[in-house]
Amino acid sequence: MCVDIVPQGMKGCVILNNTGLYIHIPFCANKCNYCNFYSLIGRDSLIAPYFNALKDEIASYPKLNIDTIYFGGGTPTYVGVSNIVKLIDFTLEHHNVENCEITVECNPKTIDYQGFSELRAAGVNRISIGAQSADDNELKTLGRTHTFSDFLDCHAAAREAGFDNISVDIMFGLPGQSLHNFDGTLESVAALDVAHISAYMLKVEEGTPFYRSNLKLPDDDTVADMYDKMVEYLAEQGFERYEISNFAKPGYQSKHNLKYWKCRDYIGVGAAAHSCFDGKRYFNLENVKRYISGKGRARGTVLEPTPEEFIFLGLRLTEGVSAAEFAEKFKVNLYDYVGDKIRDLAEKGLLREERGRISIPPELMFVSNSIMCEFI
Repeated sequence: MCVDIVPQGMKGCVILNNTGLYIHIPFCANKCNYCNFYSLIGRDSLIAPYFNALKDEIASYPKLNIDTIYFGGGTPTYVGVSNIVKLIDFTLEHHNVENCEITVECNPKTIDYQGFSELRAAGVNRISIGAQSADDNELKTLGRTHTFSDFLDCHAAAREAGFDNISVDIMFGLPGQSLHNFDGTLESVAALDVAHISAYMLKVEEGTPFYRSNLKLPDDDTVADMYDKMVEYLAEQGFERYEISNFAKPGYQSKHNLKYWKCRDYIGVGAAAHSCFDGKRYFNLENVKRYISGKGRARGTVLEPTPEEFIFLGLRLTEGVSAAEFAEKFKVNLYDYVGDKIRDLAEKGLLREERGRISIPPELMFVSNSIMCEFI
């Protein structure tokens, strides 16, 4: 059954709540060995019709107050900066976009100074660069097509174009990676004085080349040491851990990603994009051709965000879950709903209760999944 994503009687209206907009660009130059995101290789003939379909979906919504826009992928900059700029202009024409954080993900070698300058002129004010490692051998193992020198050139071009809100993705727990090697990546990236670092532990996903390989991965203790060292080192460099995998200089948290973790409104457009809007969750199919035809949009089961989901996602944040926000969203007191569970975990030292919030103690963040699952 196809889901009507525009609530009845709302077309032409203005939605007063601030809403995020995620735009999925599923095109890439190559598929990395660890990647399980929906992306396509060698299908460039679909780019132009895909962007026309994105415009159709963006225009299908009532007039929104959009305060974050995030181009993710895939590799958004692979499709050409002009496509991104035109889509930003189209969004500005159809929705209210003010004081907006606009992020574009990019990979080294897919954009240069001129491209960054064009994005800057179009209103993009945040760049996320996929570095992953400062070690070229690790990059090769991951299936990345760039070297660390290419990343440095990309970062320098973004700086020259006027970007100061730059986020860098890095990974740890990689095949053959030592604690010493990961320290080198941390120090090399932090030395650039970037505003934000996202650090992801490698997870070998089914269906990826890594899943079919006999990998020699660091043991659990080494990976835990990598994480602990990262938290300590980045704090010394002025970064605040505000989510399990995300670290920011003061004032540079990702406003868009915070919407995910706090179950706030956002719409996702494009093949495989997910949305949380008007009290519903829904998603588009992972099929670009069906998306272009209009038959792959917002299909499947529509789900209400649940209190359990709100708690689970909120506990990923250093600040944790606000009892006041929980009560406002679900019209029930947090302690009336799961008070026994909270008190039990707090007595065991697995939860903290402070100033109307529950959170996971900092020293347990790396193993937080088992704690969060207590609420599912």
